[in-house]
Amino acid sequence: MVSYAGRENHTACWLIDRGEADQMSDRIKWIEHKGLKILLIDYTDLPENEFVNEIHNTERAMLECRDKEIYVIAKMVNVRMTDVAKEAGQAAVENVKARGINIQPTMVGLSKLQRIIANAVIKDVYFAKDEEDAKEWLVKQAEKVNQTVG
Repeated sequence: MVSYAGRENHTACWLIDRGEADQMSDRIKWIEHKGLKILLIDYTDLPENEFVNEIHNTERAMLECRDKEIYVIAKMVNVRMTDVAKEAGQAAVENVKARGINIQPTMVGLSKLQRIIANAVIKDVYFAKDEEDAKEWLVKQAEKVNQTVG
């Protein structure tokens, strides 16, 4: 198993994953791929109000995790990128970054126009072909981070 930088205290992540912390959403879960802990969020088919609520839940999950690097896959199939959702996303990213947390984001399922909007919300996002592509990209990013820190 590979050790990644910023993973010193991920107890809160595991508690959330095992259901021992307050349940935030069945659309947000922690997975592991090749030793890397990844926050997997499924926004698929959500109407605006539920999408915005899940953005807030995602922010909470990131802040409760207490890691300095968080690797994220957001499934965005059939999601409308409205101004309200965009503003909620920007606020969540700003709040997480203000706590010194770096987000390594990937998104799956966006159209070309939605990708442009998503890039306005969060910079340096990787638009993956599918979930497996996203996982592999995140592992590579984690290896780069680990090399620069280690």
